[in-house]
Amino acid sequence: MQWLLGASLAESVVWGHDKTLSQFGGSRAKGFQLDIQRKRVDAEASSYAGISYSSGFSFQVFQFDSAALGTTVNALYFIEPVIAQIGKSSLRLRAAGGFNYATNPFNRQSNRTNTAYSLHTSGCLTMGLTFDFP
Repeated sequence: MQWLLGASLAESVVWGHDKTLSQFGGSRAKGFQLDIQRKRVDAEASSYAGISYSSGFSFQVFQFDSAALGTTVNALYFIEPVIAQIGKSSLRLRAAGGFNYATNPFNRQSNRTNTAYSLHTSGCLTMGLTFDFP
């Protein structure tokens, strides 16, 4: 087992999965993330999960390209199983859940455009791919 600290630039795309969010579908967000993760490559992890995996906590800040959406700060727990390994490099699927604070919720006077969220705080789910290489 290894404990790792990481920092990276990140980019996100909004999935407009229903009528309310469709106006923001394809909007992009750029930002950064800080991770503290526990990387499990030991026999105990392999016997428990059948694969090696990482888990940990992530702190993210994103600025959306749509002014109506503003900026969001996320605090997440994630699990990241290996889906492909080539030598020491690995492709991982990251699933995360947690809470976020967003700067520009719907407001009848100042932000009628944002139909995506109406409170500053909410729960959030994310999914992504990570490629690790030495």
